[in-house]
Amino acid sequence: MTRYWLTILEGPQKGNDIDLVEEKIVVGRHPDCDININDPEISRNHFTLTKKNDEYWIEDLGSTNGTVVNGRPAPKLYYLRDNCRINLGANVTLVFHKEMPKLEQVATQLSRVERLVTEKPPPVIKRKKKEPVVEEKKERETNWWTWGCFGFVLILVIAAVVTLYYIDANFLWCEIFGAWLPGCY
Repeated sequence: MTRYWLTILEGPQKGNDIDLVEEKIVVGRHPDCDININDPEISRNHFTLTKKNDEYWIEDLGSTNGTVVNGRPAPKLYYLRDNCRINLGANVTLVFHKEMPKLEQVATQLSRVERLVTEKPPPVIKRKKKEPVVEEKKERETNWWTWGCFGFVLILVIAAVVTLYYIDANFLWCEIFGAWLPGCY
């Protein structure tokens, strides 16, 4: 059978070991608590230890100074492992201990190894690589349209310049635009 206990590292009752045998244990300053620790920074009902599936879980009961497990504020429910440090205020530090019989330790390790061996690895997702050839085609199409439009505009400009030169060289301004030009009769 697994043995669970708390060791008081700092605070009143320093050095004491407290065996955990009940399913639900209330820890606090109040005399009716299952584990009574008389310190002004501990709330009357500070936290509970609840045994579920042969493991202990800690739950802060809305204490004033909070419950800190391994340097972090304890969430709503927190699973306790062997040698977890529990701080209550600035004065009290507890350590949770779990001692399994040798046969149970071996069985637990074997079950963990068995789980690792039998679990399927996560599927590998292969991603398609982008082909640079597609991008080159787009660049070629863009270049073709750009050069085609540029060439068309260039031809229009050359045609306009040649036409204006022809009109001017042959004095055709009055014949073509006579109604609009004031000097032509």
